[in-house]
Amino acid sequence: MPELPIEKSSDSNPERLVLIAKLFGGSTVLALVIKYAMPALNIAASDRLALGIILLPSLLIAIVLGLKSRGIT
Repeated sequence: MPELPIEKSSDSNPERLVLIAKLFGGSTVLALVIKYAMPALNIAASDRLALGIILLPSLLIAIVLGLKSRGIT
């Protein structure tokens, strides 16, 4: 059985590390805004609002990664 060539991992690619850092930073900022700024806004609690706030970071990350994979950003 022939051996397959081992490809080197490209995880150390600086562009990918910058993207991961940006996504991590954006998620952190959004989480802090939700935790500290949202209570001061006195917005009425609802199931739809809670679901939207919970899903927003994941949705934003999915959009950014989708655009990045297509070479748009």
